[in-house]
Amino acid sequence: MLSSLKPINLGIAISGGGYRSFLNGAGALVAFDDRTLNSTMPGHLGGILQSTSYISAISGGSWLLMSFVLSDFEPVVRMTRDWKMIEPLLEGIPNLQQIEVSRNDVQVLPNDFEDDDPRFYEELHKIGKRSWDENTEDEIDDNKDTFSQELFHNDDYLDEVFEAFYQNLELIPHLDDDEDDDGDDGDDEDDDEEDNENQDDNDLVPLTRLSKRTTSQKANEDWFDNFKTFFKDMFKKKEEIKISATHILPNIDVSPDLSMKNLKKIFNFYKNLHVEVRSKKSAGFPVSFTDYWGRALSRKIFPKYARAPDNTFSNVINLPSFKKFQQPLPIIVTNSREPGVEKTSITSTIFEFTPFEFGSWDLKLFTNLKYLGSYLCKGDPVFHLSKRAICFNNFDNSGFITGTSSSLFNNVLIYVWQLAASSTKDKYRAIKAVLNTFGLTSKQDGIDPKKHPDYALYTPNPFYKFGDQNTNEVHESKHLYMVDGGEDGQNIPLQPLLQKNRNVDLIFAIDSTADVGGWPNGTILRNTWQRYNDTRHNGVTVSIDGAPRTIDLFPLIPTPNIFMNKKLNTKPVFFGCHLSQYPKRSFQQDDIVDDYLPPIIGYYGNTYHSYLSNTSTFRLTYTDDEVSKIIENSYNIMTYKNSTVDGGKYDKCIGCIMIKREFDRKQRNLSLMNDMELPKFCSNCYNEYCYN
Repeated sequence: MLSSLKPINLGIAISGGGYRSFLNGAGALVAFDDRTLNSTMPGHLGGILQSTSYISAISGGSWLLMSFVLSDFEPVVRMTRDWKMIEPLLEGIPNLQQIEVSRNDVQVLPNDFEDDDPRFYEELHKIGKRSWDENTEDEIDDNKDTFSQELFHNDDYLDEVFEAFYQNLELIPHLDDDEDDDGDDGDDEDDDEEDNENQDDNDLVPLTRLSKRTTSQKANEDWFDNFKTFFKDMFKKKEEIKISATHILPNIDVSPDLSMKNLKKIFNFYKNLHVEVRSKKSAGFPVSFTDYWGRALSRKIFPKYARAPDNTFSNVINLPSFKKFQQPLPIIVTNSREPGVEKTSITSTIFEFTPFEFGSWDLKLFTNLKYLGSYLCKGDPVFHLSKRAICFNNFDNSGFITGTSSSLFNNVLIYVWQLAASSTKDKYRAIKAVLNTFGLTSKQDGIDPKKHPDYALYTPNPFYKFGDQNTNEVHESKHLYMVDGGEDGQNIPLQPLLQKNRNVDLIFAIDSTADVGGWPNGTILRNTWQRYNDTRHNGVTVSIDGAPRTIDLFPLIPTPNIFMNKKLNTKPVFFGCHLSQYPKRSFQQDDIVDDYLPPIIGYYGNTYHSYLSNTSTFRLTYTDDEVSKIIENSYNIMTYKNSTVDGGKYDKCIGCIMIKREFDRKQRNLSLMNDMELPKFCSNCYNEYCYN
């Protein structure tokens, strides 16, 4: 028996990849949950979830993790009832085809060319201008709407673009549903959200009360005023006027299926998001696209009772399952990325959120999550009242944190670049409209956070002037710019589970990355090895054959070509089983030996067992049947088809791998189970499932 005084620590890491990752991760949790029907039968893996100490997630995986945590540890098979995956995550946005290029594979761009570089937008403009000049015979007629001409001809139109975007949403009226309109935004059953919607008209800022606007905003004032009047008239006199969506979106090709009812639903969706985001801006905090993205995620995938704007991640500690230690500790991963500063998988700065703290192991900086949003200098509150410190709370909105880890915008930019590289005039116009709508113009400002709406803005920076300026790269910054956790090419959130303080023995790494044809090829795992193989990241000193040796913190990972040739992406494989096979460093790092043994990495790549689950990262809708089949396929991935592929050994071999580090400690006289011997069966398992 293993000792309860020093139990084995397990971790689960769920990669990014949009809904594909969301559903593959869901299948893994279903497979590991002993509450799933038949999951504790021979050949299955039910009970691993209940034995897990930590779950980390990134991007699309964070959607699942946050939904799972907020559900109070409800079984995933029950959670699916609240998911609204038949409705698009972002209303009005179509599903996009699979992109063959990942964020870390930017050969689609010129050398040394990053998507936050002003040259990106300059080059995009040149492409668009060239396409425009080559198609002068199709140039927009001067008599057509002013808005379209401003949008596509005037480069200065959106100098204050995100502020304009915000104000434009202020001007769009709320459209009450007609009695015969059976379309809804999916939230009508939530009483508190209905209240928000009913209050919407009262909260709108009249045109005469708006603050002074820029010239470019003023130029559109008439358009939006007419827009507002048009919608009011249209729905008041519906029987007297027949009009199509093309009247509202002139010069843009729209689907013939886009009815006025659907268009009304789309506008209501974004207007309701805006009402929820507005309070943050009114409180003095800058907002970005991520705020809207986070609210959209909340409405579609969170439990019904956790969709309100005041739902915070720090409040998870008050959930009954959390108080009873039934839930693993959830860890949401993101990256810090200063605009204009290039980062790689080796040099990136990784941040994490838990219900207790927000911070970075790279910088050795953490702050209390509950008080994120407070103005601090050198770690102390800036404002006081009657000698008492003033702090803020409720900044850590669950949707905002989830959106921070999954801000796919820079990945979308790569997709946009691919389209623009061979752009026709019509494509360019659509692309330019998308970029402008979300504040992405050729006039980016490196100081003003409002000029970077594609980042998640954490203002004020809780680590301002804190600690050592030489080691704290955000020491002088008043803002933190956070991006998708997979931006640095590490799409599996392993770093939080590699910390000595957490002492994890085995990590189940679930990789749903789309490297080739929508399937993973080991690139992400290789990127993490390259990070920890670099001397900028500390190794660990262990005893090998009785002698101290400093090794990398992460085991050797083969190249993608070897990965594919050996089909390691199609079956469970475990890296780092044998400490003697870890890359050796040329010097001994410290005198402390065997203080920490790095964890084994169990790799599970998305692959076909019962369903083709290589769907597009940017696919935003799924049918209930597709949801069930992808979850079932993932269940088969994790259980190796219920241990039928290897003749019934797999589930027992997982047990052997789980206890491997404990026997490594026993070998070094660090275990409390010194009387136990490793079963001979386990040696065969290590030979079959361990790489090297």
